[in-house]
Amino acid sequence: MLLIRDQQRVAMARVALPKWIANHLQQFFPRECAALGDAGLRDRVREGIARAAAHGFETEIHISQYVDLMFVFGTDFDTDSALAWPQPILSDRTISAAERMDRLLDAGRRHGQEA
Repeated sequence: MLLIRDQQRVAMARVALPKWIANHLQQFFPRECAALGDAGLRDRVREGIARAAAHGFETEIHISQYVDLMFVFGTDFDTDSALAWPQPILSDRTISAAERMDRLLDAGRRHGQEA
């Protein structure tokens, strides 16, 4: 019987994550992905995963949601001085990553409705 440890399962999921995110982005942001091309999309996904991790997001769903926010509000939405709402949420490490992501998504929805 083959035994797969939790660490191995996590490692396998991390290998598949960039491809899954790229497929997701192609479905929901087809024009943006086409403009980037395959290599550009791979780079953007890698960058998004790294940026999400730097902000403390570790689960696949939070990483994917972070990359979605990058596609909606711009690659540098987390540091863009024109966007006042992301930085306070991202820098508040007194709340969990899950709560920070929920707040980011809510703020993003409100911001998108104002535009």
